Amino acid sequence: DWSSVLQALDKLEEEVRELRAALEAGQAPDAPHGVREELGDTLFMAAKVAQMSGRSEERRVGKECRSR
Repeated sequence: DWSSVLQALDKLEEEVRELRAALEAGQAPDAPHGVREELGDTLFMAAKVAQMSGRSEERRVGKECRSR
């Protein structure tokens, strides 16, 4: 676990780098450390950062998805 929102943000940035690497390598979505796994990790950390910063972004995400 992360003791501060900045530590969680560091982890989110790490997960984004791993997602980018999986995409650039053309890994199969279901491969270990593939796109699906790395995307899941990225989304989890984004939600964790939002939670730790005192924001609930579920409604905002839903609104953004409906408007596009």
